[in-house]
Amino acid sequence: PEFNFQPMMKEWTKASLKELDFRHESVSLMEVSRGLAGEGGDGAAPPPVHLQDLIVVPRSLEPFTTDNMLVLEFSRGVSVGSPEIMERLNLVERTRVLQLITEATAHTIFTIGVFNGDPHPGNILIELPLTEEEKNDEENEENEENEEKEEKGEKGDRRRTEESKPVLLDFGLSKRLDEPLRLAFCRMITAAA
Repeated sequence: PEFNFQPMMKEWTKASLKELDFRHESVSLMEVSRGLAGEGGDGAAPPPVHLQDLIVVPRSLEPFTTDNMLVLEFSRGVSVGSPEIMERLNLVERTRVLQLITEATAHTIFTIGVFNGDPHPGNILIELPLTEEEKNDEENEENEENEEKEEKGEKGDRRRTEESKPVLLDFGLSKRLDEPLRLAFCRMITAAA
């Protein structure tokens, strides 16, 4: 049978240009980050509380973001395909992390309305619980930082990880889905289940 690939190629061409525009990626990333943190403010339903607490989408640092460069908050996550994941997380924990990624993806598509067209393992990190040695190192580092901040009258805001947290990256190849398209996609998924 003959197929007309022209519409698909046209869409891919438009999307690939956006993939190279880091300001576009920053807008999508911030929309997802705020939406998964329950800060959407656009009338959309907030995500379940456990997603707000356990999904990390590093925010872009706007003063440093340009068309050609994207700077994000630091995450000490490791690649989802890293041997460290297999060593440090048992099957139950890995299943829980996968469930969180699946729920966050569904919320991102069906509620926030952003479809990430590039969710491969290189774009997903896992922030692992701190080992005892890392906790001690971080505590010493945090004490030094807090002393410096107290001298300046500032408060610290370090995020401790007591359980594994998925970190979602790379929203350059993303597309906004309007409500009718989201509903149609939802019906298709439900019909296929």
